[in-house]
Amino acid sequence: MGIPEDGKQLTAIGVATSDSSVSRRDLEFRIPPAKRTLGKRILAVIWDSLDKSPQERALIAKFDWFILSYVCIAYFVKYLDQTNVSNAYVSGMKEDLDLKGNDLNLLTTYWTVGYILGQFPSQMMMTKIRPSIWLPAMEIVWSILTICVAGAKNVNTVYALRFFIGLFEASSYAGIMTLLGNWYQPAELGKRACIFQASSSAAQMFSGYLQAALYSGMNGKVGLPAWKWLFVFDGIIGIPIALYGFWAIPDAPSTSRSR
Repeated sequence: MGIPEDGKQLTAIGVATSDSSVSRRDLEFRIPPAKRTLGKRILAVIWDSLDKSPQERALIAKFDWFILSYVCIAYFVKYLDQTNVSNAYVSGMKEDLDLKGNDLNLLTTYWTVGYILGQFPSQMMMTKIRPSIWLPAMEIVWSILTICVAGAKNVNTVYALRFFIGLFEASSYAGIMTLLGNWYQPAELGKRACIFQASSSAAQMFSGYLQAALYSGMNGKVGLPAWKWLFVFDGIIGIPIALYGFWAIPDAPSTSRSR
């Protein structure tokens, strides 16, 4: 007796999920277009997994819960680290480090140079080192460097730190987009990329409020001015996010150890 078509599809899913070398496309199990109701088509426009089978919805939800949550929070923290120098500048950093002229622009320039130089080497390293190790490790390094800015005694030290922060943060955007592209189908990728990008805008909005709160509540605590607390706080919150990444990132479909 032959296996019904639905049974063949289910069997294919069972085989695919037991083989970590298959691509995400091999795991698909969609409702045939002819059987989709108008309501399901509308739901598919709102959120792309709502018209899929329970098995595939559960799979995509797992990706969203682990991958999307990590990349959004990690990029949020990265953007805080990237933009905090402007908030620190108007909160006492200018006076404490005796910044003049184009010093603020140079702080941004040194970060940008490091960011540009780090893009290609970082992507090359991701072909040799698992994303679940490389991306969180880079976040730990740049978080520590961000904390070190609070201990800088002169602007030249901050220049050097900003360069290396940019160098290590270069792994973030390209690496995260590679990770999303590995696990999501093209039809699913657009919404996830929008959510991911929104996390950077949220960080820009949040950074000013964070500095205002630290200025009013932490200025002078333990002998540190508020602008130094901004770098300490931004660096500290990045470390547990990186530790979460070691556990949450499933690498690539061909190398994943997740089940």
